[in-house]
Amino acid sequence: MQSACETTALMMKTLDIIGGTYLEECVDPVYRELYGSGLRAAIALSNYSTTINFHTAVGYDFKELLNYKSDLFGFKSHTIDVTETVHFIYEHPLCKPQPVNVPNAIRLVDLGHLSKVLYYGMIDTDIKVTAEMMVYDPQNQVPFEQSGAIAKNLALILNKWEALSFLDHPEEDLEKVGKLLMSKENVSVVVIKNGSDGAMLFEGNKVEKIPLYRTPQVWPIGSGDIFSAVFAFHWMILEQSAFESAIKASASVAQFCDTKQLQFDSTKTYPEQVIKSKQKKIYLAAPFFTTGERMFLNEVRYLLQQFGNEVFSPFHDVGTIDGDATNVEISTVVQSDLTGIDQSDLVLAIYSGTDPGTVFEVGYARAKGIPVVALCENVKEEDLFMLSGSGCEITQDLSSAIYKASW
Repeated sequence: MQSACETTALMMKTLDIIGGTYLEECVDPVYRELYGSGLRAAIALSNYSTTINFHTAVGYDFKELLNYKSDLFGFKSHTIDVTETVHFIYEHPLCKPQPVNVPNAIRLVDLGHLSKVLYYGMIDTDIKVTAEMMVYDPQNQVPFEQSGAIAKNLALILNKWEALSFLDHPEEDLEKVGKLLMSKENVSVVVIKNGSDGAMLFEGNKVEKIPLYRTPQVWPIGSGDIFSAVFAFHWMILEQSAFESAIKASASVAQFCDTKQLQFDSTKTYPEQVIKSKQKKIYLAAPFFTTGERMFLNEVRYLLQQFGNEVFSPFHDVGTIDGDATNVEISTVVQSDLTGIDQSDLVLAIYSGTDPGTVFEVGYARAKGIPVVALCENVKEEDLFMLSGSGCEITQDLSSAIYKASW
């Protein structure tokens, strides 16, 4: 709880947020909201009493809704008019979204000199600005030196894939990547977010591990925006250390991923997730008899690998058998599958309740004491008794399943 003096002091401080206002749409699970990085950050920080100026581009189709949200949450919007608001369409929350209504010509706007700035890269507008302090999150894959911004004191926050893309040569060691970015970008702080493995913070000669927190479910769309916003507030407005600011940011991300809410409860806590010390071996149990099943299997396997896991998939690593296979051939395939389970750290099961192979693999794993995460979409509750009763961790959405398997 802030005292009256602390609230007054915060009201005298100003944070300028530069970032996108976009319509976000997801096919599964169904989701459609006007957010974007900048608007999400402005709403998330509107509860902290600080004066917020939000600089964004928006089309005439959603300008009225943006103004309504600005009035509702009490921040000031400074809009740049574009013909249509950019849309981002996700097949699922972990996929790369497809942008729609991206303008052919990108507008350049000069905001002059500002004090403290949270800057998200934008797909529809280039913003030129000079700031005393800045947190830069390159949402548009543009390195800071190409952004048109200048900062005396800069914190660069980016995910693993953005960090790797900004280097002049391939490098997989994130500690080396961070140190290279510190020298390349000439920044004060670098934070590299690494999904289910938390984050790494670089400041001067120090390298710090930033933990993440385990949540019952994981909603990833916008979670990176929240990290940058909360870090920016604590680092620039409250003048806390970069490490303390990153810890607060990670805790807020956990709450957002669990609830989707942008107004945070400081009393709500989550258990710290132990970061794995070695690559995790995951057995991917799933039916693969139809084109749709194989396409989904390929996507889940790809996501697990993107999260740094070693994946054993019977379809990919053993192969299939036809109706004319001999008992010896069938036994060879089955033994290869069971060996794959024996050598795994965890089984991720795409569970429909009707595929006997997946049901057997889950039962075999639990009998061996191997943890099972079961992705159960559209499965009747009575078909889950054996899973829940045998200690499987059941989830109904893909994002949560990938994170829980990777933790």
